[in-house]
Amino acid sequence: MKENTLLNSVVRLTQQRDASFLESILMSTIAEELDVLEVILFKPELGADASALIEQLHLDVNHDLDGEDRFNWVYACGLPEDVSLIDDCFSTLTPIVDSSDSRGTRILTPLVGSRGGVGVVSVLARELKSATQILIHGFCKIYTNYIMLIDDSERDTLTGLLNRKTFDKRIEELLELQVRQRKCASQIGVQPADTDRRHSPDDLEDSPWLVMFDIDRFKNINDTMGHIYGDEVILRVSQLICRRFRRNDLLFRYGGDEFIVLLSSISEVEAYKVVDSFREFVAQELFPQIGCVTVSIGCARMNPDVFPRTIVEQADKAMYYAKNNGRNCCYFYNQLVRDGEISLKIKPGDIDIF
Repeated sequence: MKENTLLNSVVRLTQQRDASFLESILMSTIAEELDVLEVILFKPELGADASALIEQLHLDVNHDLDGEDRFNWVYACGLPEDVSLIDDCFSTLTPIVDSSDSRGTRILTPLVGSRGGVGVVSVLARELKSATQILIHGFCKIYTNYIMLIDDSERDTLTGLLNRKTFDKRIEELLELQVRQRKCASQIGVQPADTDRRHSPDDLEDSPWLVMFDIDRFKNINDTMGHIYGDEVILRVSQLICRRFRRNDLLFRYGGDEFIVLLSSISEVEAYKVVDSFREFVAQELFPQIGCVTVSIGCARMNPDVFPRTIVEQADKAMYYAKNNGRNCCYFYNQLVRDGEISLKIKPGDIDIF
């Protein structure tokens, strides 16, 4: 590889501000600049078990007789056939070289972020030279260093939780992932192939949950104790969130004393157990000078047929129902609708004609 080409590759990697695009640029850079057959990215599925990796991006390189390389992005759908080496690479965070593939030699390189492993890059080459290994490691290191800078910009400065801007992006990604999963499932015959139909609540058993909550009577805390102490309460609650929810749940400070958790796919019964357990966990914590602090919680099922803003509004309505009915409790939007506590009727003025 010529020096100017190498520098251009580094420039391509570091001029991107979106993590998802950065991943595809990393893979295409390796494929274009090195003599390889395929590049695959394995990462934890968004909102799923953080230790279980799936194939998320796959780039094949076809070497034509005329000397031209043709690149083909393959639609990734699920787990690889052999996950043991990938799991070993991810758990130990060390590169692994494997020669079991008849097409050539494969090197697995871990991607390491500020909070541990974030994925594994698999590169297959007919002949894996030492210089190629060094460059693959170098590209992956540039990627992980840069992704840590992006990660800092996605987090709330007070709590370290993901911020509102990141929430808007992640909920879109999560809904798009649900659509891709359903299309993939229909292709292998798990679900009906009619992917255009609207999904009933029974079809959403494998969907994540949007959990919204805020601190009860937080304005009184700010007014009596001051904003500095109010920030300490927000920080303490955020620490309780991190201690109680799982690593694969996405945690956000939505604004002020409002928080959102994107809870991974579980049943409504299990979701209630998880969320109500967190509510009790907060209520049992003693805060200096003020004693007990409680939260009111509203939950809504993630549905790719519904706009993200509408899902947030559903959780918000359930949360305010909790606040208006005693506080320190948890309600689910769908259950409130079924019980007739929240109306779905559209009132005059609710729809803007434009």
